[in-house]
Amino acid sequence: NNTGKILLPLRYILETTYRCNLNCQFCYLGHEKQLKKNELTTQEWFNIIDQIPRYAFISFLGGEVFLRKDMMELFKYCSKRVFGKVNIFTNGTLVTDNDIDELMKYKSLLFSVSLDSIGSKHDEIRQLKGAYDRTLSTLLKIKSKKSKKKFPLLEVKTVVLKDNLDDLPKLYKICLENDFDFISFSFERTTHFRQNPVLKDNIDDIF
Repeated sequence: NNTGKILLPLRYILETTYRCNLNCQFCYLGHEKQLKKNELTTQEWFNIIDQIPRYAFISFLGGEVFLRKDMMELFKYCSKRVFGKVNIFTNGTLVTDNDIDELMKYKSLLFSVSLDSIGSKHDEIRQLKGAYDRTLSTLLKIKSKKSKKKFPLLEVKTVVLKDNLDDLPKLYKICLENDFDFISFSFERTTHFRQNPVLKDNIDDIF
């Protein structure tokens, strides 16, 4: 602005873990997704959250965030900090009934779940048998618990692949039939670049 000062960001993305229980071939994390080393502790995350302005919007991202045993502690802490303006990204396979009860008890804005196809084809894409049933069950349980509440909004996130093009209209229909709030589509990354938490000193050599 005209004072020469930069305002703090509106949105903050907390990558709480690179670990994941799935093995999607298009995952942007590459080999980092099984690493637990260097994950911040609960208290370290609390210290970071305390520095986030209260007007902000916070997103939890992984890896799979529910692999962290303190996931709901972090969520509740964030919810209180930013008055419920919280978004959780998850594959939906590890969410427990207790997690859903906690989600309903504390405010959140958006719950985003990955769903790429129907039935066994989704399981094949995500490389986990039963993933589709568990993910859809999570969405339906949250929808049921919400009852007449507006929030959290439910979002289905789908990666567009050669193998699931015919299923996209079916996924849209599932969202309509179950009154989910959003379905959003993204495209598979076609470059060799993958996320890496380690900063490189030889960036010029790489490029």
